[in-house]
Amino acid sequence: MDVDHALAEVGSFGYYQKKLLFLFITPVTIFNAIQICQLVLTGAQPDFSCQLSKFDIRPGYCGTETHRCPKYVYNNNFTSIATEWDLVCGSAYLIGLATTYTMAGILLGAPFAGWAADRFGRLRIFAPMMALTVIFTLLSPFTRSYYQFVSVRFVIGFLIGGESLVSFVLTTEFLGAKYRAFASIVLSASFAIGLMIYALVGYFIRDWRTLSLVVTLPGILFLLYYRLLLESPAWLNGKKRHGHLMSVLKRISQENNTSKGFEKLSNEKQSLIEQLTIVPSSKITTNHNLFDLFRYKSLRKITLVQCYIWCVNGCVYYGLTMSAGGLGRNIYISLCLSGLVEIPSYFIASYLLSRLGRRLTLNSFMLLGGAACAVMLFLPKDHENVEVGFALLEI
Repeated sequence: MDVDHALAEVGSFGYYQKKLLFLFITPVTIFNAIQICQLVLTGAQPDFSCQLSKFDIRPGYCGTETHRCPKYVYNNNFTSIATEWDLVCGSAYLIGLATTYTMAGILLGAPFAGWAADRFGRLRIFAPMMALTVIFTLLSPFTRSYYQFVSVRFVIGFLIGGESLVSFVLTTEFLGAKYRAFASIVLSASFAIGLMIYALVGYFIRDWRTLSLVVTLPGILFLLYYRLLLESPAWLNGKKRHGHLMSVLKRISQENNTSKGFEKLSNEKQSLIEQLTIVPSSKITTNHNLFDLFRYKSLRKITLVQCYIWCVNGCVYYGLTMSAGGLGRNIYISLCLSGLVEIPSYFIASYLLSRLGRRLTLNSFMLLGGAACAVMLFLPKDHENVEVGFALLEI
């Protein structure tokens, strides 16, 4: 069955698809953005002093190799895991390591969820992973040691890496081909909006445990609408689950008020059920796996280039976003700007893609971002505003 044709008949961007995109998946993307980048604020590095005695307090002093600082005093009006567990001086690297644990989780979660969603269904993987994401993010502010915290962060990364991938696929597979690029822009912009919301909430809530809890509680709402979601028509068609597929298309037609379109599908020249159940021998499908991407020379080259591009862009994007606290003097403004500057870039990229094509647009943006990175290496340290501007250009 041609799923795109079926969606065109029952509505390729009707009420159900808009509800799915704007009321369900967009809030999930905002939630995920906040959770992935939570350490920008909850792991913020504070100004500190070493209190050697009641009257001997030395700003920024870490002690010596033989005599460590007995007590740190923090001078900021916020708390973070750094102030909670004294992650300064020789232990400051542990903050970055916590981010590494999160990203390692994402690295493992995405391929696992991709495989599982192809085998068991998009909804069957998305729903439990989303529920577990909410549970573990709620556990995060109640951890009592650094190692408990990073363990929870690793699990959160694994779950978000999986459910964010599946939610994107689930959404696009409900849309007609001409609306998928628009959905990609909306979801990408939602991630940026999540950063801006997090910066705003963090500005008013300076305690890291309270902040973590407040930005996580809305996730409970996601547990309430599981039964409102439908399985992907494309996945059902690929698995030859025709009865379930027809029920999904009927539900979409009802919500989109396109019952006549569904009737048309059911009354085509040849019975729809016969078309779906009788598979010509020439169209017997072969099971494919990840290794097929590397089996053929041309496909292998494209795959490796794409992996490299994603790796480079991911390192630069998350490296700059996670380091927003070190850009400029106000961590909240820097984080908010890092999200704000993304939004127009998605619309510019969409316009250029339609005019210049994929290759020229991609190369131009990467060259511009690389040039901005190179310029930053030679900027004087006292030009903070210029440094922030080039960093935002790279994002």
